[in-house]
Amino acid sequence: MTTTDTLLICRTPRPPGWGVGPLPPRVGTLALVGWPAETLERASIIVAHAWRQQGTVCFTTSRPTDEPSARSASSGLLSRLRAIRQNMLTFPVWQFSRRVETIAGLFDDAGYSWWLQSQVALLLHADATDLIPPKLGAWSELLSDAWTETAAQVPHVLAALRPTVDGDCAALWAPSEAGLAVQLDALKTAAAQQGWAYEELDQDSFVAKVFG
Repeated sequence: MTTTDTLLICRTPRPPGWGVGPLPPRVGTLALVGWPAETLERASIIVAHAWRQQGTVCFTTSRPTDEPSARSASSGLLSRLRAIRQNMLTFPVWQFSRRVETIAGLFDDAGYSWWLQSQVALLLHADATDLIPPKLGAWSELLSDAWTETAAQVPHVLAALRPTVDGDCAALWAPSEAGLAVQLDALKTAAAQQGWAYEELDQDSFVAKVFG
């Protein structure tokens, strides 16, 4: 198979240049997930299948679906007053979903651009019943260098995903090495189901295949 149908993994990313904060992260652990740019749409389907089988996906959206799970993080008068005090003019809307098509849409939302590093997604445990949007302000924190610490504080979180610089690949975070292994196994299985190969590489080989 060629790199156009291979999901690429780097378990040991090194700084600098990825734009996802300290490496290794201060909390938990992460790997890079890569694909040639022209295959992002198909790669997003793999991620969506891998995550929907484990739980509920929460991400920011400018196109909430008719699922009864899209909720504004600005709900409530107190939150709105705080936002006004902080001169925030818009409020992120968080979509909760287990639909493949909806989840894959997080990679293609002009309001929260993957390519501009304005998107973040959280995988929440399937047994969680009290799903609530992250607190007001968490969105900006999840896009900052402190994103792993913020993700670790989200109830029921199993993993988090955000784009690297220019959206050419993704940083996949988990609270522990065991948790990351589960996530990579899920991606490997989903890739095979979609007819893709799966390859784990050192950083130099990863960069060569993603950007070469």
